[in-house]
Amino acid sequence: LCVARFIKVKNHKTLIEAFEIYKKNNGKLNLLMIGSGPEEESIKKEINKSKFKKSIFIDSWKQINELPTYYKNSNAVILASFTDQWGLVINEAMSCGKPCLVSKSCGCYLDLIEDSKTGWGFDSNNPSELASLLHKVDSLNDQELKELENNIRYKISRYDLKNFALAIDKS
Repeated sequence: LCVARFIKVKNHKTLIEAFEIYKKNNGKLNLLMIGSGPEEESIKKEINKSKFKKSIFIDSWKQINELPTYYKNSNAVILASFTDQWGLVINEAMSCGKPCLVSKSCGCYLDLIEDSKTGWGFDSNNPSELASLLHKVDSLNDQELKELENNIRYKISRYDLKNFALAIDKS
């Protein structure tokens, strides 16, 4: 699952390239991209050129209260941005216990992602690296998923509203 505005900086083209590499190597999962924006037509053209277009889906932008269902039904959440101040969708996905594949160019990567514990980081210019991580997610067993979920929920709990309020009070 990728939830992001359809703008160039969100790097959907590399995500689609990575997904194609993943599928060529017997990947079983589908890709759902939720969003809207000026790059939507360009993204749809990339999808239509793909040999795996029947495994790539686009859905229109969702309100915050609609997203937990999508997060919970996903295997992982991907943020492939070339640059991102933070990447709040990663907080949202982690609150639902989902592992995240996050570009190392995103602000949240350093604080939220611990490789193999809460998700994985990748170079936003390297579709092969992202494809490899998609295979990693695809191969997780139930025990590994449960351990990841526990790690994720612990990590994200440090970023909840109560801790935010405490940090403000201290400043």
